[in-house]
Amino acid sequence: MRTLIQSFGGELSLDVKTLPDISKNLSSILVGQRFLVVLDDMCEKFEKQWDALYTTLSQGAPGSVVLITTQNQAFANRVGTFGHIELTPLVWEIFWELFKHFAFGNTEIPQIKRSLLEKIGTEIARKLHGLPLAAKIIGKILNRNIDDLDEWRRIARSEWWDMPEDDERSKILPFIGVSYQHLGPNLRKCFAYCSLFPRNSSIEKDRLVQMWIAQNFINPNDVNGDREMEDVGRKWFDKLVAMSIFQPAGDNKGFVMPSLMHDLAGIASSGECFFLRDRSQKIPESVRHLAVAPEDVEVVKKIREHKKLLSFLYFGSQMDGIDIAINNILCELDGLRVLDLSNLHMRKKTPPSAIRNMPHLRFLDLSSTGIEKLTHSRFDHYHLQSLHIQECQLLKLPRSINQLIRIRHLNANVETIALISGIGQLADLQELDEYRVGVREGHKITELKNLGKLTGHLKVNCCANIKSRDEAEQARLVDKKKLNSVKICWSSAQREAEIDMKILDGLKPYRDIKELIIEGYMGSSFPHWMKEMNDFSNLQTLRLFSCIKIGVLPLLGENSSLSTLEIENNSALREVPLHHFSASLKVLKIVNCRNLILSGESLSHLTSLSLLHVINCRVRTSFNINGLLLLEDLVLKNCPGLSIQGDLKSLKKLKNLALG
Repeated sequence: MRTLIQSFGGELSLDVKTLPDISKNLSSILVGQRFLVVLDDMCEKFEKQWDALYTTLSQGAPGSVVLITTQNQAFANRVGTFGHIELTPLVWEIFWELFKHFAFGNTEIPQIKRSLLEKIGTEIARKLHGLPLAAKIIGKILNRNIDDLDEWRRIARSEWWDMPEDDERSKILPFIGVSYQHLGPNLRKCFAYCSLFPRNSSIEKDRLVQMWIAQNFINPNDVNGDREMEDVGRKWFDKLVAMSIFQPAGDNKGFVMPSLMHDLAGIASSGECFFLRDRSQKIPESVRHLAVAPEDVEVVKKIREHKKLLSFLYFGSQMDGIDIAINNILCELDGLRVLDLSNLHMRKKTPPSAIRNMPHLRFLDLSSTGIEKLTHSRFDHYHLQSLHIQECQLLKLPRSINQLIRIRHLNANVETIALISGIGQLADLQELDEYRVGVREGHKITELKNLGKLTGHLKVNCCANIKSRDEAEQARLVDKKKLNSVKICWSSAQREAEIDMKILDGLKPYRDIKELIIEGYMGSSFPHWMKEMNDFSNLQTLRLFSCIKIGVLPLLGENSSLSTLEIENNSALREVPLHHFSASLKVLKIVNCRNLILSGESLSHLTSLSLLHVINCRVRTSFNINGLLLLEDLVLKNCPGLSIQGDLKSLKKLKNLALG
């Protein structure tokens, strides 16, 4: 129901946990509305929610439709109001063409060899019973081995095709077993671990990789060069995606496993991974990784006998006493490496006290639990690699938080990160979205010096607290080779321009960054490294906000790869050298630059533009739009001296137009 609320554009407070409250929230959105809802791959576990969901969906306007797909005949009979439509296998001719598409693709193959491959391929395809997913999965495996005739033969003769009926694996179609055979030993463990997540749930790639690392499925021996274990894990995950074991989720953030793959993952775990829902289930003695979505608190008590767990993941809803029951269970699980309690609301606003006695913990997720402090004064989790505390309004952190020297991922609100004194001691840290520079020891810009493994995006805020160029240089941004984006911000107003120039000079980033953002800079010119940015040949995005004393934009070199240029609230800016990147620029935004002089000829030569916004500028020029054939978004507002020539009808791709 939460997903439905989000799909309809609604918002749901984290405090709303119970099914009746969630249902009431959804009802307020749907009542009187006409809609089409598709509920994909419904199964028996949804039966207990169906009555409430049906009542809610029934409040829609006449003409509303709910389409359900399911593999469970009993569920279909219960919820359906019309006769069900059964999807039958593809006829051979169509199936064979689909199979060849995935197995051969556009690869050019000598005729004799292709004939041999097609003969073997036909033998394999005949065993797939006309199932499109089978054609996709096996076809992709064959395509990766297009040069290995023997491998095609091995697949055709695999023991999976002739499994006895009493073999448990026969419940899963043999073609899935063949795909499983093509996973290496470590990747098989990673695959089996995925059975811990609820069926059809969205799985976040990086978060899953962190769990794999925590369980030592990926270890330093798998890494070479300057790569990290996370790089290996992402590569393995991408392999699972390439094999259609994972597919992109509808939320554009995560991935889902097809139901058959989820079933295979459960079988592949050989009882080491188990998902507990109700009292009737028996937990295998061999279980080491347990996920729980209990129907009531009593279900949790079944875990007491299993004290050798390495993973505990909670996916249940909020219910009275569940946080206390789980804390009692956790007291017995001192060997845990992965603990995920995200979205389990803690009534006492503190995490379970049992966590302090988990010396082997490597992955801990307390996001959205409502905690306001980490209770114990010392946070002695020497092996901890990943700590997730997003959406928690933490007012205080243990002083020892900077002694988590093996921490690789610390995901928390910016305000929480700012509480950490001496964050520079966390030398393995890979993400730091924003660092707020302070004046006290332990919060200065120099804390960034030893954080050489930072990846992705880094925002350096409150740069007015940096005292000198030397201090800025000690941050060693120039050495942080894995950063793709750097944002440098000043927030306070009155400062000497010369100080800002020296500070920005000392904050030079690594030459291969793809995005550079500068905001609130008070210098009258840019430092030397920005005046001619030939070294930054990979820079794709440059954003300059509120740099109110800058008169001339820096040159980016003739071979610039810049595709996005955004300039806003730069009142002194007079000149933008557009001719230097006319071939590559796709997005140009200029807002509130009152003294800007633009060349109409330069604008007309920006033939790669897909977006052009010029707003609140005293530009006095005209430009011809006939050559801007790729333009999709054109906004020219409050620019009385700016006019266009040519025919707007020539802009065939134009989707948004605002003039005035």
